[in-house]
Amino acid sequence: MQSLASAAEELLEAIPAQAANSRSVTAGAFAEAARAEFDRYRAVYPGFPAHLEVRDDISDLMVSFGRLLIPEAAAFRAERVEPLLHHEVGTHVVTYLNGARQPLTLLRIGLPGYDETQEGLAVLAEYLTGGLDPRRLRVLAARVVAIGKMLDGAGFLEIFESLRAEHRIPARTAWSIAIRVVVGGGSVKDAIYLRGITRILQVLAEGSSLDVLFVGKLALDHIALIQDLLDREVLQPPWIRPRWLDVPGAQERLDRLRAGASVTDLYEGDVSA
Repeated sequence: MQSLASAAEELLEAIPAQAANSRSVTAGAFAEAARAEFDRYRAVYPGFPAHLEVRDDISDLMVSFGRLLIPEAAAFRAERVEPLLHHEVGTHVVTYLNGARQPLTLLRIGLPGYDETQEGLAVLAEYLTGGLDPRRLRVLAARVVAIGKMLDGAGFLEIFESLRAEHRIPARTAWSIAIRVVVGGGSVKDAIYLRGITRILQVLAEGSSLDVLFVGKLALDHIALIQDLLDREVLQPPWIRPRWLDVPGAQERLDRLRAGASVTDLYEGDVSA
């Protein structure tokens, strides 16, 4: 956790605090954008299902068993809509559907430790499509810092005030991060986003291919096993290729990461929304 905490602190130090952008879209508008994204996949992969629901009983955008669930009361930053679609549909839905076509049922449900790799891939999708903006990077880093404080015994208000005062996180965002960390007596789950992308960067620098990670929901530790099963034709190659690999500029960004990069290198400077 120490090296991850250091990377988080470095990100927060390197990236200037970002001014709030009030331009946002409603859950209904986000749902329309999501339907269009499902249509883009269906045009290439006939039979690609489109399951999405706008719900009043959830607070966070999520994918559950291949269904995109959108909180009815949510508002989304306009510039975050496309990156979120690549994150949720292009990663979580795609790997679920690919896993559902495999004879190994666990590739649909998820092999042990899959969630960290899934979130790392999803953050990579945001970066490759130019959507990993400075505010988003600061949030991912702040979550790790908040978890560290929670593990050291800090309560909700102390975490909130620290994020706001020491790291210049906007009050509403700091409040949300603190709630996510202390819910249920304490949760460290939000560390997997930064840890996941850190490990993805490591395997890219080692020359590993991403393709095997699209077979289903698996962890980086399972790459050798899954590749062996692919070679033996026990498993099938992925049915769907994520659209985020082919957007303009994605390959150039991926090549830079393969040359070696840290999470701090994902910061490309201030980007106007």
